[in-house]
Amino acid sequence: MRWRSRPSPTDPTHDDNWHGSYYELAIKLGPANDSRLEAALTALWDGARLGEPFRRDGSNDVALTAPALLGGHLNSVANIPGLGSTLASVIVVREEFDEAGRAVLGSD
Repeated sequence: MRWRSRPSPTDPTHDDNWHGSYYELAIKLGPANDSRLEAALTALWDGARLGEPFRRDGSNDVALTAPALLGGHLNSVANIPGLGSTLASVIVVREEFDEAGRAVLGSD
């Protein structure tokens, strides 16, 4: 039987690295506020010791800012103690309200 080599788990160009099992962390910050979002983004990035941010399309000139995150997923490499390195993706979900003022989606 011939074995296929496994791609590096940090290779963003390999589609298999973006599918399958993953870890997810949701942090509810309250009503939409770009300053609070940016502070949380910086704290998350520093606390998780994530690498340089990039977009899945290969863009590497991505700033670690609230406007950049609001523009779409920010990706990086996460180093998980005892498990190694893997790709990570950070997104924001902004709260929306219906006509009655009830939240439709989660807030940032």
